[in-house]
Amino acid sequence: MKRILSVLLCAVMIAAGCVAFSSCGNKENGKKAATDSDNVSGTATDSENRQTEGSDTENRQTEGSDTENNQAGGIDGGWTEADSPEISDELKALFDKACETLTGTELTPVSLLETQVVAGMNYRILCESTAAVPDAETEKVIVTLYVDPQGSAEITDISDYQDKDNTQIANPVVEYGMNADSPELAKEAVGFSVTLPGSVEAQNYIVINGELLEVVFDGGYIRKAGKVSGVEDISGDYNEYENSVVNDVGGIKVTFKGNADKIMLAIWTAGDYTYCIGVTNGVSEAEMTSLVNAVK
Repeated sequence: MKRILSVLLCAVMIAAGCVAFSSCGNKENGKKAATDSDNVSGTATDSENRQTEGSDTENRQTEGSDTENNQAGGIDGGWTEADSPEISDELKALFDKACETLTGTELTPVSLLETQVVAGMNYRILCESTAAVPDAETEKVIVTLYVDPQGSAEITDISDYQDKDNTQIANPVVEYGMNADSPELAKEAVGFSVTLPGSVEAQNYIVINGELLEVVFDGGYIRKAGKVSGVEDISGDYNEYENSVVNDVGGIKVTFKGNADKIMLAIWTAGDYTYCIGVTNGVSEAEMTSLVNAVK
């Protein structure tokens, strides 16, 4: 009987020990599982942090793009000081081409001041301006030159220049346009009038340097100025022509200049005045003679 009780007691103790061991093992496994879970959670957090950092990077990139956009917007359409005042050969060629249609004054580019990006390019150029009259003084003006995307150039503005002392220099060329008052206003400014041929329809009255009256018509111009001793050519045309002859027109010696059978210039003096007629495409000698006879 005692032997049986001892056996049973041992069995109970062994069973209790197994349960305790199993419980301890489960606790250790539980701790390990929790640790793994913590690691997984930590890994996810690191990933989220990296994503956040990536978002910050994207934000900085976006801010950089905004800065570039702001810079682009600040430049577009505004005047920018020229990197160099030098007039390049290319710009000089464009300037000279634009001046071919300019009458009344001779412009010489001195320095490049500013540029402006538009549909093409604008250039502000400091120039020396000399009216095409005898003994005219050279003045400084600011010329705006526009060059379109195709490379064609034109002068769009000639403005007074102000020196460092802010002293305004008057523009030597004053245009009166063509309306009912234009001839009289021009006459008051220069001190005399001009009689035009019946075939000429005036498009603009211009006074240059307060001394020379110019009337622009389709395809040419007529000039009149007070006679200055020793100076007879007030044409402002410095082209070289094939032919230059002196003809007698109504008892007045008139110099005709032109190419082939076309007369582009007629220059003469009569009384107290000097005259000039310029025709861009030229006319016959008979037609120029007729024009000379009508101008007074």
